[in-house]
Amino acid sequence: MHKPQNIIHVFILCLFIILPASQVNATRNIDFNLLEYSLSLSKINTYFNFDSGNNVKTSMNQLGINWYESFSPYFHAGLEFGYIEMSQIDNPLSSARFTAGQYAGLLFQFLAVENSYLTLNLNLNYRYNRTQGKNAVQESQFIWSESTLTNELHFRPSSNIGLFIGADYRLLDGNQRNSGNINQIRLFKGSQSQGFRIGSKISVNSNGEIKLQWTTGFKDSVEVHFTRTF
Repeated sequence: MHKPQNIIHVFILCLFIILPASQVNATRNIDFNLLEYSLSLSKINTYFNFDSGNNVKTSMNQLGINWYESFSPYFHAGLEFGYIEMSQIDNPLSSARFTAGQYAGLLFQFLAVENSYLTLNLNLNYRYNRTQGKNAVQESQFIWSESTLTNELHFRPSSNIGLFIGADYRLLDGNQRNSGNINQIRLFKGSQSQGFRIGSKISVNSNGEIKLQWTTGFKDSVEVHFTRTF
């Protein structure tokens, strides 16, 4: 598997995107005409439960872009897409142990409460994933979909710092398609459905912020999001 290169340069580029040379203004006003873009970096550990009954540890590195737009004061929607590197060290096929590919998804956000200090939202996300790996005699593809329902509570104790907690429910279904010396289709699903998240947001100016998120449950992950609103 080819590792992502120059990740430090990507990190520095993100900072330049959200840190313009003008004087930083940490006060954010609520604006329902939202147009939001974010670049995300994620490291994930989870388990795929195959139809044979065994759970296979699955590790992923993801680099993605999210886009949100407001359609009413209470409803935002958007798209996501990105790159995946995935490893399953315990997979019996060498062609399936290291794969890479892409994902794309739909994002929906419903705002129940939003003011200067508190936000309560309900998020519904659908994502389609596909990765591929091969060697001289074998090829393997992973194709799976994820539907995730998240309830998040955000609290902003100051103008430039925010905290949040959330609960998730996820449905994951997919298959591993092998061709070559071995031709087969193996079905899998997520080993768990429930998860919890906690994180923080740091506003670096009136339009940019950095979000750090930790998730446990159906996945153990660390995520960094660089966000800019217009």
